[in-house]
Amino acid sequence: MDWMDIHYFVTVVREQSISKASRILHISQPTLTARLKKLEAEFNTPLLERNWKGVELTMQGHQFLLYAVQVLDEFKEMSEKLHELIPDTPAQAEKLKLGVLRPLGPYFISPALQLLKQDYPDIKYDVITGLTGYLMELISVRKIHLGIMPYFKPFPGLSSVTLFQEEIVLLAPKKDPLRTELATGRWKSHLLSRPFYLYGSKFPFRKIIDCALHDLLGQLPDVIHEVNDTNTLVNLASTGFGYTILPASYIYDAFDLQKLAREPLGHGFSVIDHKNIPYTIFFLPSFPTRALYLVYPDNWDSELPLRQIVQDIASVYQTNEALHFAKI
Repeated sequence: MDWMDIHYFVTVVREQSISKASRILHISQPTLTARLKKLEAEFNTPLLERNWKGVELTMQGHQFLLYAVQVLDEFKEMSEKLHELIPDTPAQAEKLKLGVLRPLGPYFISPALQLLKQDYPDIKYDVITGLTGYLMELISVRKIHLGIMPYFKPFPGLSSVTLFQEEIVLLAPKKDPLRTELATGRWKSHLLSRPFYLYGSKFPFRKIIDCALHDLLGQLPDVIHEVNDTNTLVNLASTGFGYTILPASYIYDAFDLQKLAREPLGHGFSVIDHKNIPYTIFFLPSFPTRALYLVYPDNWDSELPLRQIVQDIASVYQTNEALHFAKI
């Protein structure tokens, strides 16, 4: 499979016709059909159904299309970035490149950036966001120096230090009657009947959520909507559509409003509710914690004091009282 195979596939889907797509792509129909069959053979699954209407996506094709569009978008972005590069630019001092798991966002990494500003004022830095696998690969090929992320598994040439163990929280709409249902003992049936907005199954965190819900409720809720964006998940809870479950670090700004005390509720629940937070935050003792790691390469020929920077950043997160929501 190459980039053109993906481009051909998306064009056929958009035009809903192999003949129309072949004219747009300036290739013959037999050639286009052969490329599509080659793509299906590589995945050993049908992606398109041919009928009198033209072509339609199979169930597998719908899933593949989501990734195909993303690949084309990233390829376009890469092409634009390459054309922006200025040739023969004079060599400059090495920048520190810090990778951060995308949902954590800029607010969460402020302790690390503040450290760099205070203790390493002469070092310039860039922040690169992405998902865990993407960041791990960038560190392994020495394109970024450090990464803050969960789910660290043994990876050749990489090491990690644990920053802290963080809690996983349940976000509910402000006016949701979960408090009342906890008092009456009907909280399980209430939660099972309410809509949940959760990460899609391709996200590693979803497995943690499903296990936690099974342990809490004995089964998954009746209605689950999958969402692939953290801000959207938070906004859906804020606007009253239903529940979501997130790591506490993803809503770091909510915890930083002030030192908010947790109110104990029945059945092991506790809650934080504040007028400046547009949702209610529930803590459950049965929910697991997860570790956040600072990942770095074992060896890097760099002019930067990477070992010392790793130690200093780790110390900031391990001792910072602003992270009072995390279980150290």
